[in-house]
Amino acid sequence: MDEGIPRNVYSLDTDSLTQLTGGETGRDSLVMGLGDRVDLPSGLGSVEFTELRRFVSFDVHRDPTQLPVAISAVLIMAGLIVTLFVTRRRAWIRVTPGKKGEATVEFAALARGEDPGLAKGLDELVEAFSQSVKSTLKG
Repeated sequence: MDEGIPRNVYSLDTDSLTQLTGGETGRDSLVMGLGDRVDLPSGLGSVEFTELRRFVSFDVHRDPTQLPVAISAVLIMAGLIVTLFVTRRRAWIRVTPGKKGEATVEFAALARGEDPGLAKGLDELVEAFSQSVKSTLKG
């Protein structure tokens, strides 16, 4: 056991054993039930099956990372769904100074793919910018 060679505790080393029944011996295998006694061939003695001890094995497992991983997966899927159904838009505002304190303001917008609400969104941006400039100049 302490030789450092890995071994299966459920297997029997049969190298130094002699098979008496079954297999290639020509004799029938010994079949026993609980409480049976069977004589071994060649007068080698007898074998008795006196008791059968029952054992049970329990495996208790706790993984504290399951809930955070599940929450993360749900949030990732929600984010993916949002990116698939929300249109992406870009808007630019260019203010070019002119003569005597005047300025030219240009607006542009771009959507990725078809976006029927792009023109309305650009109009709202122009209106919000205009309101902001007017309130700044009054104040």
